[in-house]
Amino acid sequence: MLVARVHQIDNLRESWKELSQGRPFCSPLWMESWAKQCCGTGSPFIVAVFEKDKVVGIAPFHTHRSRIGADRLEFLGTGKACSEYLGILVDPIVIEPVIEHLSQWMMESAVGVHGDENRWQRLDMESVTTEDLPSNLLCRKLEARGAQWVAGDAAKCWRINLRETQAQWLGRLNRSIRRKLRLLQNRAIQTGRAVYKIASTPTERLTTFQHLVRLHNERRNQLRESGCFEFPGFQEFLNQVNENPESSEVAKLSLVELDGVVVAAGLCFESPKGLFVYQSGITLPSKSKTDFVATNPGWLLNLFHIEYARSRRLQFIDYLRGDEPYKRQLGAVPNRVSFHMVTPPVTAAVVRQRIWALAQSAKALSKEVIDILPQL
Repeated sequence: MLVARVHQIDNLRESWKELSQGRPFCSPLWMESWAKQCCGTGSPFIVAVFEKDKVVGIAPFHTHRSRIGADRLEFLGTGKACSEYLGILVDPIVIEPVIEHLSQWMMESAVGVHGDENRWQRLDMESVTTEDLPSNLLCRKLEARGAQWVAGDAAKCWRINLRETQAQWLGRLNRSIRRKLRLLQNRAIQTGRAVYKIASTPTERLTTFQHLVRLHNERRNQLRESGCFEFPGFQEFLNQVNENPESSEVAKLSLVELDGVVVAAGLCFESPKGLFVYQSGITLPSKSKTDFVATNPGWLLNLFHIEYARSRRLQFIDYLRGDEPYKRQLGAVPNRVSFHMVTPPVTAAVVRQRIWALAQSAKALSKEVIDILPQL
């Protein structure tokens, strides 16, 4: 097998699509758009593994330049884009040999065997699932070659199992939540007051995206918080994803109209197995004490998302990271993901890792002191 750094995503596009196996945040469309808009001062660091003329593995990293000039590798899509379930992409038939060759190349690169432009001093991988064999195996292989490996729990993602029947799912919910969903179903959906529309044409997609941005920003401003669309490059990044003709089958832009007025909009990504609820915007809830439906635009949107996922016979709906109460109230359960930090046996890198470890220990100690002080 041959391992090499590839500087043009275009050269890997078809193989990349195949290896991503329908994972929306690992697709070349998502990662290439992110690289163009959100990479900052870094640059793509994509390593491919070839078996003869076939691409059998891709490590989709980018470099993150630290203040002291050291290169840290992270997955493309990392950071405020909130990409989830990232990982090393490998043909499942040849995972072991691909990761063996990749780990050797990466360790050689860390010490300069493949040139200064390929040196790295730390590998950070976030939002990796426990089922992601290639990514976890890479960490083990690098550790076996002398690297230091630290792993821990990352921010939880939240998932509803749609293999349960509707009755089983509702049976797990709090009584008040069941009543709320039943009222919305009876008073809004069945009466036709609320309508769910998924954009299908370029014009509809543009209009729906504009509603999403507007409603999201209005809601964040009301809460006196910064919305994600205020981050540099973020709106342009999603625009690029949504405008690509390839995205229409995966990126689902939807809105909810109540009495003909748009009250909610959402962006989801559909995979062969599940629906990932990525972003939403809702109108400021009505303060009316008599119109129950108007006071719950967010619940309406979620109810429609779940109904859509069931109509597509998907296995789950995933609300991604964040501990917002509505996720648990809807019956979503934590889906564990982890972070991994690997430091090669290079003096400067090891020193930086020790400083990081000391800082983490100091941070944990200060938290313990703060927790204890009120008890003294």
